[in-house]
Amino acid sequence: MTSLRELLNDMSQPDLPITGITENVSEVQPGFLFCAIKGSKANGADFVPEAVQRGACAILSNQEIATTVPVIYVENPRKTLLQMSIKLYPSPQLKKIAVTGTNGKTSTVYYVTEILNALGIPTASLGTIGVKAPNFFVAGNMTTPDGVTLNKLFHQLQDKQIQIVALEASSHGLDQGRLEGNLMQVAAFTNLTRDHLDYHKTMENYLKAKMHLFTDYLSPNGTAVLNADIPEYFALKELCDRTNHPVLSYGKNAQTLKLLHQTLTSEGQEIIVSFQNKEFAIPLKIYGDFQAYNILCAVGLCMGLGLSWEKIYPILSTLVPPEGRLQVVGQTPKGAKIFVDYAHTPDALERVLLSLRAHTSGKLVCLFGCGGNRDTGKRSQMGEIANRLADKVYITDDNPRFEEPELIRKAIQNTCPKAIVVDNRRDAIALAIQNLEANDTLILAGKGHESGQSIKGINYPFNDKIEAQLVLKFLEHSPLWTSTELHMALNTPVDKKIKVSGVTFNSKEVHVGDLFIALTNGKTDGHLYVKNALEKGASACVVDHLLPDVFPYQQIVVPDTTLALQSLARFARMRTTATVIGITGSCGKTTTKEMLTACLKEQGKTHATQKNLNNNLGVPFTLANMPADTQYAVIEMGISHPKEMSELSDFVRPDITLITNIAPAHQEYFPDTQAIAQEKIHIVDYQNKEGTIILNHTDAHYQFLADTALSAGVKKIIRFGSDDKSDFQLLNASTRDEMTLVTAHWHGERLKYVLHFTGYHFALNSLATLAAIDAAGASVETAIHTLETLSPVEGRGKTASVIIEGKTLHFIDDAYNANPVSMKASLEALGLRSGRKIAVLGDMLELGEKSYQMHLDILEILAQNNIDRLYAVGPIMNQVFDLAPPSLQGAKSLSATGLADILRFDLQEGDWVLFKASHGTGLDALIKKLKGE
Repeated sequence: MTSLRELLNDMSQPDLPITGITENVSEVQPGFLFCAIKGSKANGADFVPEAVQRGACAILSNQEIATTVPVIYVENPRKTLLQMSIKLYPSPQLKKIAVTGTNGKTSTVYYVTEILNALGIPTASLGTIGVKAPNFFVAGNMTTPDGVTLNKLFHQLQDKQIQIVALEASSHGLDQGRLEGNLMQVAAFTNLTRDHLDYHKTMENYLKAKMHLFTDYLSPNGTAVLNADIPEYFALKELCDRTNHPVLSYGKNAQTLKLLHQTLTSEGQEIIVSFQNKEFAIPLKIYGDFQAYNILCAVGLCMGLGLSWEKIYPILSTLVPPEGRLQVVGQTPKGAKIFVDYAHTPDALERVLLSLRAHTSGKLVCLFGCGGNRDTGKRSQMGEIANRLADKVYITDDNPRFEEPELIRKAIQNTCPKAIVVDNRRDAIALAIQNLEANDTLILAGKGHESGQSIKGINYPFNDKIEAQLVLKFLEHSPLWTSTELHMALNTPVDKKIKVSGVTFNSKEVHVGDLFIALTNGKTDGHLYVKNALEKGASACVVDHLLPDVFPYQQIVVPDTTLALQSLARFARMRTTATVIGITGSCGKTTTKEMLTACLKEQGKTHATQKNLNNNLGVPFTLANMPADTQYAVIEMGISHPKEMSELSDFVRPDITLITNIAPAHQEYFPDTQAIAQEKIHIVDYQNKEGTIILNHTDAHYQFLADTALSAGVKKIIRFGSDDKSDFQLLNASTRDEMTLVTAHWHGERLKYVLHFTGYHFALNSLATLAAIDAAGASVETAIHTLETLSPVEGRGKTASVIIEGKTLHFIDDAYNANPVSMKASLEALGLRSGRKIAVLGDMLELGEKSYQMHLDILEILAQNNIDRLYAVGPIMNQVFDLAPPSLQGAKSLSATGLADILRFDLQEGDWVLFKASHGTGLDALIKKLKGE
């Protein structure tokens, strides 16, 4: 923390501690200095009351301001603020390099960071796409941020142990002095072509602004990297010679990195470079002859830092293009390639088209527009270039900003008579891709990496790459939902162009083509994540009100989004002819579901519950994602409250029901296991009565379940278990070397197979699986072969050998769920292992008033299975630990990760370690911490 006196170097100022400085009132925090500057659109003085309310302790301004905190008056507050930021956010250890020029800045900076990070030198890029480092990312929308933000970012990067930052230096940023107080170790100039004349007015002013990088911001000992093939090279070199800055040149006329030859390949190009009179061939997986210049510029910058050619050269062939820079984003079924590029200037568009022409045996197709409220003169130039160099042109909107899009399109069309004009960029991209023929090339130019489209002050989610991939997806695959089906299911207007390949309500898991449903509950509002979902590739969203910053055609408005998800589930269940299998029970649901799904996938198109999404959201989510042509559907159904089974069953309406068992679980809401059985069996109220119910014959509640099912009209029962009345009877399950050898009896036939699971309970799960296979009319014999290839999933008994502190340990990850029955089964399986047996146990949740006694019973199970050590997590399991024999006590903790360091020290070579608890206890985090993940 620094005082106001120190920041201003003025002892007459108040001795106030300053925690931060800003001219943006929304960034003000307690202890900040707020700079009230009069801008072209707003006056910072108007926001002083809000800044003080937010905690500002001082104001910096050149205007008369009445407020309760000290006001520091200076002639140039913006310059003073920048000087203060250098003191408040120092970064003396961070080496800085900068690239200026009209085109190529982003690519060059990207290649520099890729090379240096590959050499083990932590490096960040800073520019158009934000700040990106190996351990740090900040999104951005300015090539060169304002000086205060820039110094703050430099300071943060230094704190993150970043050694070098490569930044884009825009002409605006250089002209406005945003780099003041920072010196570059190396600086590069790529090229100069028409751009930003709305700001600079003339090309002479534009060049002069860029020259500031070498006259004002290049360290006295710094090196200049210059493109030897541009007209400005000699003036730049003369300038650097006068200021005693060494010059590294690149290009065909270069002295340092001489480009001798370029050969185009199907995957990019091969270049031959001369360095110190030796020739080097470099294959590049990168299109565009101009990209060779960007790579050589990046090499020069790295060499300017003192790195040798010998270290840099091997890395070059591994480089790939940065996001949105002549990037291949897909290929049509006919073989036409689609590229995205940021080209938004005449020179950049010409370079891109000339480069791609050499790679195109069919037609070269160009789609572009021009930005609004920017240099209007380049519109006719870009139209002429596209008309001359492309075989087919689509003119559409770029970022019209506050201009009328039609006027921009007309200005381009005046010099591009061959163009097809489409006023919606999404429609234009779709039309262009659909019209491509074999060997054509399409370039979507102008927006590159951008994830938004600016129209009338609103930045709508829009990304050329995603739009292209959406079109390609539905050229190759039938949609999960058409607009007509969505309209029928939701009974609301749906844009006719909407097609959906998946349904999700989690914005973190959006895939291209998904329908995002903005669910709202007491904890969160999904509408806050709609833009994020669309930026990730969602084709549309379901909302309960129209959002102003999202295109209307991407929104499906319904009264209630949760009911909309349920409506999709019901419609999906109605339209399918699949055999639907509903799985419920207290233990083993997920493992049995995974076994059954794997077996059925070998015999037909199968859809199943993902992960553990088996509740009142997970079940409709699973059904909403079920393709219409599914042959087998495996739906896991879990309950924790009364009446839930009926609600879930009403969605699923199974043809086959499988109840694994009835055991103490969720007894916080059910008084006993009989109440659980009564709730579970409600599934038959909604079951296809011509179908089958599969029950565990050795379960204490079997007879009740069977009688209820028969009285409800279910025609057939298949029994599995260990007694001789079971249709699938388990005769023996012996363990050996991480396997369970299963012998069973089925319709007079003896079954023998091997499971890569350890434990009797897994053998029973496999028999339940085979019973469901039989009921579905699939092949039991084929299913047995599939079972022999499977292993437990994460959190459900998955084993893994890990090395911790030089010791090889064997982890059993059964940490996803627990109740007394599954806890007993897991400890019995642990008892079968050879070597020391360690139980890391957490609380079993939702067991109601009998919870304490159920936890105490574990002590007897531990003794019966010769467990060597107990490590306890959670308040109840900690009490169990206190009552355990001292020889059994390892350690206890209320939090799971609190045991990490103790376990690292206590565990011994060859130990078997079981992790078992309810998911809410957090043992999965402990496992990850121990593994160093």
